[in-house]
Amino acid sequence: MADAIAPATGATATTGNSTADFSGLKDSFDTAIANATKLREIETEKQNALNIAKSKPQT
Repeated sequence: MADAIAPATGATATTGNSTADFSGLKDSFDTAIANATKLREIETEKQNALNIAKSKPQT
């Protein structure tokens, strides 16, 4: 499932007299939010599996 996490796209900024280009920043935040949501889903699935394993009687 970890391979479902997308790489972030970066915004570029330069110093000096150049202007900064933050046009990709929204995409970066959207990607970060999607990744965090996916990680939360994975952690929930792991916790549910752990709880099920703990609830089964030991033999």
